[in-house]
Amino acid sequence: MGFKIDPKKLFTKDKLPLILLFGILIAIISIPVKKSESNKKDETDFSTKENNNEDYVNNLEQRLEELLESTEGVGKAKVMITVMDNGKEVLYSQWDISKSSMTEENLNGSSVIKEESNEIESVLYTEENGVNIPYVQKEEMPRIQGVVIIAQGAGKADITAQISEAASTLLGIPINKIKVLKMEV
Repeated sequence: MGFKIDPKKLFTKDKLPLILLFGILIAIISIPVKKSESNKKDETDFSTKENNNEDYVNNLEQRLEELLESTEGVGKAKVMITVMDNGKEVLYSQWDISKSSMTEENLNGSSVIKEESNEIESVLYTEENGVNIPYVQKEEMPRIQGVVIIAQGAGKADITAQISEAASTLLGIPINKIKVLKMEV
């Protein structure tokens, strides 16, 4: 007792879509899956950016300390700067703008002009090691939230005012975001 399959009965027109779907399913399953390296890259970029921002803030603090310490009457100084954000990258993008107008005539003989415009923004990418990376047009540094300066000479009102004005001028922030305290000796 043998089992025979009749190919004419197996491949009928009504079963063709089912066979095609089965073939597509097998093709999709057989495609090798690559692990995404972009997730790792994003994490690395974030920590690198965070480190760059920390270096930026530390550099500002150090330079302001050195400047203040070289100013008459200030003495030794310590500076702490806090930031609101991690800065931002402005990506280079292109805008494609298309406008069209069409005149339609109504049944009563009057015409109506219909205008339509579409704006599409597209970001320019560069390829690095097979990964598309958006092209950064400019990078904005972190915004300064506040500054605390502790200085030996801060006990004198005129020195305190000079320290606040210097920090405000150098960092581009208002004086009310700067606190100057007298250093304990």
